[in-house]
Amino acid sequence: MGLASFGEWSLLDQEDQFHLGLVGSDHRNPPSHGFLKLYVDAAVIGGSKHVGIGAVVRNSNDEVIGALSSALTGGFTPFAAECLALREGLQFAKSLGVDSLDVEPDAYNVVLEVLNGLEFVAESPMEDDIRLLLSDFSKANVVHIRWTANSVAHILSQFGYNSCKLHSWMNETPFLVSTAVSLDYNAQ
Repeated sequence: MGLASFGEWSLLDQEDQFHLGLVGSDHRNPPSHGFLKLYVDAAVIGGSKHVGIGAVVRNSNDEVIGALSSALTGGFTPFAAECLALREGLQFAKSLGVDSLDVEPDAYNVVLEVLNGLEFVAESPMEDDIRLLLSDFSKANVVHIRWTANSVAHILSQFGYNSCKLHSWMNETPFLVSTAVSLDYNAQ
């Protein structure tokens, strides 16, 4: 573990399989060459008995390869909900057959947890799940982005929270995020 260029904390495992970083970018960048990009988000309201999960996988042309919107039952803290979003997003990307993946959650504390392995008591099994899922990809990069660069996953998580159902889309842009996807594409 060390300090890399531009003040970004990073960790490379022994096999150079995955890279974790804390950047906090305000805008989205295309995925690394040969990679797809996963954005995830969670929607949670204190005292609620469920959370919404949103995930979207995009290619280097910013096209939606797959999208997921879901609700999960349980009383989760915001941190646990964001961990669930990351775990569910990784499982979704894996189900799409993704080999190399750039992952950009907007939950700084979740990226920090995965990066440093802080072992929060209640969420440490989920951290193990996340690390195990990351190891299933031949290459994976996890970098924090700000919520302003994560609008599509945010909309999907809100939809999941409100619909309380599982929705998934393959090789199509869900109508509910089509405007946000267009705005993302035009902002580049």
